[in-house]
Amino acid sequence: MPAEMLEQGGYYQTVGTGPDLMENAKAAVRERGDWLVTDQRLSLHEAYALCSVAGDLKINETVDLPKWLVSMTFPGGVFGRPSSTGV
Repeated sequence: MPAEMLEQGGYYQTVGTGPDLMENAKAAVRERGDWLVTDQRLSLHEAYALCSVAGDLKINETVDLPKWLVSMTFPGGVFGRPSSTGV
């Protein structure tokens, strides 16, 4: 993420954890999408489109294999205001 986006509002992060890497990735994206629909009042299609362009999906941890930790990081600055719960 560009530094200016991080400076404008921190970031939000959701995670998925468990033995199935793909299911964990889906869970992290699903949680972010649900938040965008509920908190930001976007449609489900808008939420997933925004996740695809602004979200950063990463494998964070493989230490406890077969468990994987996957995160979706989302910049709070996308909405032009600081995040209330962002880091």
